[in-house]
Amino acid sequence: MAGDLVVIADFTPTTTGDANIGIGARCGAADCVEVYVSPKGRVWVVQRAAGAAPVQKFADTAQVQVNQVNRLVLSVRGSQVQSWVNGSLVSSVQVDAGSPGAVLFFDSNQDTTPAAANLSGLYVFAPG
Repeated sequence: MAGDLVVIADFTPTTTGDANIGIGARCGAADCVEVYVSPKGRVWVVQRAAGAAPVQKFADTAQVQVNQVNRLVLSVRGSQVQSWVNGSLVSSVQVDAGSPGAVLFFDSNQDTTPAAANLSGLYVFAPG
C-alpha cells in the first residue's frame, strides 16, 4: 500500500529534562502518525487525521537512556502501526492517518529547563 514504511531514529538525549523526542510518518497538512519518548521514561503514539485534533492511541512507560544512543522504530503498514524502543516492541495500534506524507524527527522541550537530544541517524525504508 502507498505510504507503508519503516522509520528508524538513533538519538542520544543529553539532558534529563522532560522532552518529547520522536518520529512522525505520513505527515502532511491534515494527517500525521507520531511515536515519541521522554527521558523521563514514557512513550506515546499519537495520530492526527483529516485535520482533526491529535488523538492519543497509546501511552506507557519505556526505558530511555540519557547520554546513550537510543533507537526508536515506527512501522506503518496500512492502518497498523507498531513501535519499538531500544529493540522492545512497545505498541501495536490501528490508526486512521492513511495518506502518504513526509517523515520527520522532532525534539520538543516539555520542561522549565532545556532538554536536548542529538540525532545520529534517521533511516526510512519503503517498499518499492
